[in-house]
Amino acid sequence: MFLKHCSQFEPIPMELKAEFLSAVMGKKYGDALKLCDIMLRFDADNELAKQYRPILVEYIELAGDSESSDEDSDEETDEDSSDDEERAEQEELEQLADSIEQLRVRSGGPART
Repeated sequence: MFLKHCSQFEPIPMELKAEFLSAVMGKKYGDALKLCDIMLRFDADNELAKQYRPILVEYIELAGDSESSDEDSDEETDEDSSDDEERAEQEELEQLADSIEQLRVRSGGPART
């Protein structure tokens, strides 16, 4: 029984799961959401990611609403730089996902779909 369970291939790398859980525990919910999306790219049926994603989205939206009520409306330049930072972070996470995928394929695991 144990050997049968070990022979099943886990589609999401353990490092990615650990990074996700670390982001959640560290209350870095934006990072956690991005990592959650990457996990779902590896395995769209992953229960952990499917359960956490709506909660993270809601929390980020609520936190954004409370922050936006404290901000002045003349901070458009900060929003532009924030958009650039988000794009850069997204590109970095995409590169991370691609690197993980390359390592998986090199180690003989199946490629993600």
